[in-house]
Amino acid sequence: MWGVLPTAHLRGMPNNTPYILAFLGALIVGCGEQKLSATYAEPSVNIVSHSDSDLVGEGLAVVFLAVVDDADDATETLVATWKAADRIVCEDIAVSEDGDTQCEMSLSLREGDISVHVRDPRGGSGADVVHLDMVPTDAPSAHLNAPLSVEDGGRYYNDIAVLVSVEVDDPEDMVEDLRLAWTVQDAESLASSGVVGLPDSPDSDGSAGAYLSLDSGVYNIGVTVTDTTDKQASDTVQILVGGPNRLPSCAWVSPDDGTVLTHAEPTVLRGLVADPDWPDAADKLTVNWSSDIDGLLGESTPSSDGPVSMSATDLSVAAHTLILTVTDEVGGSCTVERSLTVTTRPAVSIIRPVGEVLYYSDYPVAFE
Repeated sequence: MWGVLPTAHLRGMPNNTPYILAFLGALIVGCGEQKLSATYAEPSVNIVSHSDSDLVGEGLAVVFLAVVDDADDATETLVATWKAADRIVCEDIAVSEDGDTQCEMSLSLREGDISVHVRDPRGGSGADVVHLDMVPTDAPSAHLNAPLSVEDGGRYYNDIAVLVSVEVDDPEDMVEDLRLAWTVQDAESLASSGVVGLPDSPDSDGSAGAYLSLDSGVYNIGVTVTDTTDKQASDTVQILVGGPNRLPSCAWVSPDDGTVLTHAEPTVLRGLVADPDWPDAADKLTVNWSSDIDGLLGESTPSSDGPVSMSATDLSVAAHTLILTVTDEVGGSCTVERSLTVTTRPAVSIIRPVGEVLYYSDYPVAFE
């Protein structure tokens, strides 16, 4: 700092020299009072996983990635906050040592503006944003294959487990990622039956099912499938569960027991069948005809009131036991047998009289 100069140094200077010296002294004093300040770089961030106008499905889980840099601070000292529009999704998460930050989010149709904000230890910040085009996604589908309603031919019994089966699909998701929720209700009280054991997710082919043991009554069975975007689809069916299953009945009508048939001549096998649980629906029964010699002869569908028949033309020459087997829709069955014999035609050869020989009417002719 300048002080008072010795007078020896002032000799030979102009008359205004004191003023110049005073100015210089003031200038030097002023510079000495100034404070030095440092300048720090702000962090920078750039979203690299997506660009403006990229298409993103509504509600689908998407991972966003950004690269961060800071000239003054180690990247792991930085924190990042991600937003979908105004909604904070990932808040104050540490940036990795490699200088990246990521956030997984599921977006609504109105959340196409994705931003990331990075802050350093001194409060410096940087930000980036992308503007996405949101695409609506579709709901899953669900179809109950079983059980069937009464109108569709379903009939169930309290002593036989009921198959419950569904098929599901989704345009965007893997079927294994879908979630299933089941309801089994008493149709009158709407109270839950408390049945458990139904699967909460489908197999890789989109199917899911299990068997339920139900008491007699009317039930509403429903399933709801939910995809990864929380969109849903449902299906329901109402079924009637009766008492224990009763076996079908069966009887031969023709041919009579012990009948002898000629080989290669058509023979009509006739029977009469019934199902005591469904008196007017004998046509739901399966009827098989078989032989202990020739095996399965064929299958027939009876009339709704019970008559059933089949034409048999190729029975082997032998003594047969014919078997009529009737099976209902849950495997209950009855059988009835009938015995018959199949023979060949007798062979006849005329030895006498010999042809092209003249015989007289008053002369006896021997036949052999």
